[in-house]
Amino acid sequence: MTQILENLPLPLWVFEKGTQKLAYCNQAYSDTLEMPKQQILETSVHLVNQEGSEDFWKKTSGLHYLNVQGQR
Repeated sequence: MTQILENLPLPLWVFEKGTQKLAYCNQAYSDTLEMPKQQILETSVHLVNQEGSEDFWKKTSGLHYLNVQGQR
């Protein structure tokens, strides 16, 4: 399963809901930020602004899109 997630062409990340710290990101996420995965996880670098994100996730459905380099 990890190999499948790692090879997805779109950024994928998992964060701890209570702390907003990143627990996992795939290679596409790392490539998008142009940073090593280890550094991203250690510093919890997010693709989207986390300010107010709690309300965003509560008010919207479970399906979310992120545009990267003009692609969804």
